[in-house]
Amino acid sequence: MSDPASRTITRADDNAFQSRHHDVSSDENVYIYSGPLISRIAEALLLVLITLLLLLPVVVCNVVNRIPIRITIIMVSTICYLAILAALTRSRTMEIIIAGAT
Repeated sequence: MSDPASRTITRADDNAFQSRHHDVSSDENVYIYSGPLISRIAEALLLVLITLLLLLPVVVCNVVNRIPIRITIIMVSTICYLAILAALTRSRTMEIIIAGAT
C-alpha cells in the first residue's frame, strides 16, 4: 500500500473516529470523552437532587402534626442539604453559609 490513494484512504480511516469532543489516549481501546454532554447530565442530576432535598421536607412537614417533629425534620433536612451541597459542588465556605441562612 504505497500508492497515494491507499495512504489517503488509510489516513482518512484513522481520522474517521476522532472527534473534537474526546481526547487522545495512548491506548487505542480507550475512549476519553470530554464533550459537554457528561457535564450537562451531571448538572441536571444535581438540580433534581437539590430540588428534591428542598421540597421533600415541606411535604413531610405538611403530613406531620406535632411541632417538635416538624422542627427536627427541618433541622435534619437543612444539615443534609448543606452537607450534600458542600460535597457535590465546588462551593466556598461563605457560599455554604449563605445557602444555609436562606
